[in-house]
This record gives sequence, C-alpha cells and structure tokens, in this order.
Amino acid sequence: MNRPARGLLVAFGVALLGAGALAGCGNDDAAGDESETTTTETSTTTTPPTTEPPATDVEAVRPIIEELAADYDAALAAVLVEPDQVLDPESPVHEQLAAVFTDDELARRVERFEQNANRGIVFSPLGPEPLWVTTVVGEIEPDGPDALRVVICTTYHYRKTSPEGGEERDGLSHPGWLYAAREDGVWQVSRVESNSMQLCDPDVRAGGA
Repeated sequence: MNRPARGLLVAFGVALLGAGALAGCGNDDAAGDESETTTTETSTTTTPPTTEPPATDVEAVRPIIEELAADYDAALAAVLVEPDQVLDPESPVHEQLAAVFTDDELARRVERFEQNANRGIVFSPLGPEPLWVTTVVGEIEPDGPDALRVVICTTYHYRKTSPEGGEERDGLSHPGWLYAAREDGVWQVSRVESNSMQLCDPDVRAGGA
C-alpha cells in the first residue's frame, strides 16, 4: 500500500523532504521518416518508488527515524487536541496518521482515538511547548533490513481532561522504545512503548538494553 510522504504533515505546516527524493524521468521515442505523415511525440513520466535506507545501515537510517519520531508527535497532537476529527472519514488527519503508522498499528490507534472522542477525552498543551516531544536517544537496533527499535525519551507538556477527571504532565520525561518497520520502502511506526515509572534526560544519549 502506497503511503503519503511523511514530511507533508499539516500540523506543522512544513514540507520536510524524506531521505529519498522522488525524481521524474521522461522517455521520448519518436519514429519519423521523410513521408508526409504527422508524428506525435509521446512523453511518459515515471516516478520511481521511494526506498529509504535499511535498518542495517544504522548511520543512514538514524535521521529518517528521528524525522519519523517528530512526525509521530505532530500526528498525535493533531488528533488528540481535536479528537472529533477522527470520527470524520474525510478528515485530513487520517492521511497524517496513515503516513506515520504501519497498517496494523494504524488500525489499533484509530480505534483508540475513536474511543477517546466518544468519551470526550481531550488533550491540550501546557504553555508554548508541544504536547510532547519524542527524542531518539539510543542506538538503532536492527532486526533485519526492514525492522528496528530504538530507545526514546519523551518529554510531556499536556493537560488531559475527560468527564471522569483530568491529569497534567508538565516537563516530565519518560523512557521507552520506538519500533519501526519499512513498508513499501518507507519507515513507519509499528509500536511505541513507554515506562512512566522511570525518568530520562532527552539530552543524554542512552545505550540499548
């Protein structure tokens, strides 16, 4: 399944170029002779598929995963601040989410977001900071060429409100794992784990467990 390019997330309003820029190539083959015939040149433009670096090329794939983490933050913020969007199948937020998550993870996330919307759970940022910022702090750990995991540190600045009550996290940073898979040549989030019982420093590089 072809995915939209991750860098086109509406939440940031910034077009970020991925690791593999798409380049069009034209092929014109026109046969002509000296007779009085009209030859129509046909131009065919093909766009090669994007293929981002494999997990085994840890240096090349790292900036791709860092960009993916930022896009993950932006996509989640877009839907959590205005949860009713996910109930509209025509909402642009579905394209944002599809650009970030693998098919299986997308289905799980959308189901949860729909539950949040129906329950009236809304997130809002505390101050000028984003809801949260996910920082890649560990080394890339490949699982073959098309899967990887990496230690992350996520800093939260949000207020969560619901009919049952509320919760605030302001400046707390918790460690976790970001799992990613390369589908159709593009890296996407397949799972994220967080440990709210521990703290981390997003400015300190961590080693993998």
